[in-house]
Amino acid sequence: MKQIQVMKLLGIGVLAAGLLWGSSASAAAESAGNPPELLSVAESSAASAALPLDGAGYCARGQADFLGQRYDLALQDFDKAIELSPQDAKAYNGRGLVYGKLAQADLALKDYNQAIALDAQYAEAYDNRGNLYVTEAQFALAFADFDQALKLNPQDEAAYLGRGLLYDVARKYDLAAADFTQALALKPQDVPLYNQRASAYAAAGQMDLALADYAQALQLDAYNAETWNNRAMLYMKQKKYDAAEADFTQAIRINPDYFPAYVNRAYAYVVTVKYDLAAADYDQALRVNPKSIDVYYYKARTCEKLGRKADAVAAYQEFIRRVPAADSLASDAQQRLQALQG
Repeated sequence: MKQIQVMKLLGIGVLAAGLLWGSSASAAAESAGNPPELLSVAESSAASAALPLDGAGYCARGQADFLGQRYDLALQDFDKAIELSPQDAKAYNGRGLVYGKLAQADLALKDYNQAIALDAQYAEAYDNRGNLYVTEAQFALAFADFDQALKLNPQDEAAYLGRGLLYDVARKYDLAAADFTQALALKPQDVPLYNQRASAYAAAGQMDLALADYAQALQLDAYNAETWNNRAMLYMKQKKYDAAEADFTQAIRINPDYFPAYVNRAYAYVVTVKYDLAAADYDQALRVNPKSIDVYYYKARTCEKLGRKADAVAAYQEFIRRVPAADSLASDAQQRLQALQG
């Protein structure tokens, strides 16, 4: 059983710059689907019901519970599987996945290590340990595990994706794009993977290739809000603001609660001096996610531009109430608030 990656190495850009990338890294990972040895929930449930509850039976039922997000039950089943079959690497790997979901990283790592100790050829365990290392920001160890997984299984698209994400974080965009290309050769219909490779191409300055990937992604799925958002981001880089606004708007039409598109379109409106529209988008962003602290600051700045003093004061006050004192924008907000109230 293989963990589908959940880290967002490239998920959200710096809000201070006004733009958010869609979480295509996460989506690409989550779209990887079930590996051959991992059954669907229904299949696994049926299989485990038909099997005697020996170690393999408990392991199969643990997989079904894991897929159904019944993590406490999955943990009990993998515990029993290990008790009955203490040499079963798959049971340790499965329990490691559960511990990961339960935010018990130390226990997850211990189980992945044991799975690999029992079966050094178990590529999925290297994948899962690599994912765990990523969440712990141990990128060198994660890279080594993805590399080993690929040596054991050159058809492991999840390992190409994981290694590609690490290359991207290291700003080795050509290598990242090469790994995403390998993953796409194995999963040519994977829309989030096209998004991910497009992001790497754009970071490397290969805008035509990036646009081609976004076009392919939209051909495969025209209702993917992240793709519209991400292509709009590229248009922003190219200062094609009308095209960017159109794509952000399409993302919002598809998903009216898509937070990144509201924030990004607001920034596009600020750049094109459409402050009233920008303020409206910041309001929508806060409707979707009222805990996004920095949006209050940007809303306040926009309200200042519009001469909406009361709204600016209220937004600065809310930002200051929520933001840590050490935040780089905190002192600026304090000064602006004092000037408005003076």
